[in-house]
Amino acid sequence: MQFVNQKQQQQAHVLPTRAPLLTMYREPPDGDISIEEFERYALDRIRVLKKLEEAKLRSKSESLEGDLRGWLQKYMKEDTAASSLRKDVSSHYILRLAYCRSADLRAWLLAQECLLFKLKLRELSPDEQLEFLQSVDLPYQPISAAEFAEVQQQLVQVATSYGDKEAAAALSRGDKQDKRPDVFKVPFAAVPDLVAQRKVLLQGGFAYVSRDQVSSLVAGSFRAGLSKGLVECAKQWGRFLAAEGERLGPLVETMPSRCVFGSERALPMGEITAGQVAGLAAAHHLPLCMHI
Repeated sequence: MQFVNQKQQQQAHVLPTRAPLLTMYREPPDGDISIEEFERYALDRIRVLKKLEEAKLRSKSESLEGDLRGWLQKYMKEDTAASSLRKDVSSHYILRLAYCRSADLRAWLLAQECLLFKLKLRELSPDEQLEFLQSVDLPYQPISAAEFAEVQQQLVQVATSYGDKEAAAALSRGDKQDKRPDVFKVPFAAVPDLVAQRKVLLQGGFAYVSRDQVSSLVAGSFRAGLSKGLVECAKQWGRFLAAEGERLGPLVETMPSRCVFGSERALPMGEITAGQVAGLAAAHHLPLCMHI
């Protein structure tokens, strides 16, 4: 990924318009990006991640999907689908660079990006989720109607054995037209916890799991890839500083501590008198013991 000044921006490569709705970020973006875009993209993505963190801390999970749609519309949407995708991928990799330098920074970015990925995946329709699973080439495939008929009773027995009455009922209704639940077949080694708890049907080296369980597997794969990418980025940090220490280095180093909402107002400098305290907005800038 190259970074150029604003005069060279017209040479920037534009990603194809027909792009997946969601990406695993397996490949860094190619082409050029201006320094102005570099900073704007990164700060806009930080705004989304900060909003997610704040909502999660306030236990607002019930409205998180709806809130996220608004934040993505406000901070990440560009004029075209291609430019929006370009911003999404570029900003993700810029933040990898900005947050790779310490274990705490890596942990924060990993947590927020994984939450963002899960929410985006949850927003896809069943058909879009299936299309995404096929596009990322993971070994999780939906079973056919014929295969479902062969294992249906065994699936019902497994769900009943661990007390999931709702799943058992849905599987029992699966013989009716258009009522077949989404069941996926995955390598049994991908779900060791479910195997240990006897919550999946095992057959021929594969485990039969639900769509929700597959979504968790995909999110786990995303987390593992991002964690590895952050560690690799940290190893290259010294090389990055050697090449960009005077230009991008200071910008990247300060990103995690930047104020991304509102404006930062400088407080008056020098001595103050008792009569000036009220004018300094004491409720916002002074400790409780000094409020009047």
